[in-house]
Amino acid sequence: MTAPAPNWLGHLSDEERVLQDEAAAVERARGLLARPTDEDPEPLFVAANLIALVHFRLGELEQARALCRAETAHGRRRASGGSPAKLAALALQPQVNLVRIEGYAGDLDRALAALAALERIADGLPARTADLDWWPQDLAADPALARRIRALARNVRVSDTCKILYRRARADLLAPAAARFTARWPALAAQGIQHAAETPWLLGTEEAEPPGPAALTDPDPMARRLAVVRTLHLTAHAAERGERQRVVDLAGPLVEAVGSLPGPWASPLTVPRWWAVLGAALQRADRERQGRILLRAALAEARGDAPLVRGVLLRLGEPAPPRPSAPAGLDKVTRQLHAALAPQRSRAGV
Repeated sequence: MTAPAPNWLGHLSDEERVLQDEAAAVERARGLLARPTDEDPEPLFVAANLIALVHFRLGELEQARALCRAETAHGRRRASGGSPAKLAALALQPQVNLVRIEGYAGDLDRALAALAALERIADGLPARTADLDWWPQDLAADPALARRIRALARNVRVSDTCKILYRRARADLLAPAAARFTARWPALAAQGIQHAAETPWLLGTEEAEPPGPAALTDPDPMARRLAVVRTLHLTAHAAERGERQRVVDLAGPLVEAVGSLPGPWASPLTVPRWWAVLGAALQRADRERQGRILLRAALAEARGDAPLVRGVLLRLGEPAPPRPSAPAGLDKVTRQLHAALAPQRSRAGV
């Protein structure tokens, strides 16, 4: 297999990220649970997704799985009483979360089967695996929502397959999967889903040529973002190989390109992650001062990204924060969620 990339953050494409502040997640979930859910069930699903993520980050996989399954069952039960399209869409997210739990920390083969099923959902077809159960007719009454769900399934299929295979050190599967995604959806990178397009550069494969001389100043912001990400990976690999001058030569244009990129961004953490990778590469190229400046800039904007914070502090020679522990109120909020998601007995108690 191809050696893993010499940066600790893996794929660098812009994407939505949930900030890793467990205590804030519990507080937000508590506020969402205070809202009435008879008319709008969405706050309940958002709260459950947040708390399932907290359990996952604490390594409490069974608690995370249990919440995701309770959400899915709740959505199906409520769909029989009205708003089936919206409830079907809400119930898809916890199923995707189950796939991610298996992909990152559970049964990889099970996750890959579900990720392949997401491609069927993207094609407007039914899909059923151990963790996914989807019927497109549930959204027949809302064509606009159906189109959004198909796009979501496609995007998750691409981005999460790439990230999971990388994290599980399966470059033998990742390289061909990324090539297939790029061939099947050639316009996807221009829409901002760039994980497949960056993968050869992440892995340092032979076809990962340097972007052309004009790529970092391309007038198309999405093309420029992809050029930045690819060049960042090239810079990290050059640092790993001890090519110090190569790192320095790449760093200058990168700093200019990143500084001139317009938003909006799917996540405010994207650019700090880029600064961190570039700063670490400059450190390894004996440009300690420049490297530390970029690492400090990344740390100032880390905003709860635990892997980013830990990696930066390690490279600055400073102690990392302790591993997160269960925040106050987590157990209580989890119990509240299970009670709200459970089948409701009739007033007669039957």
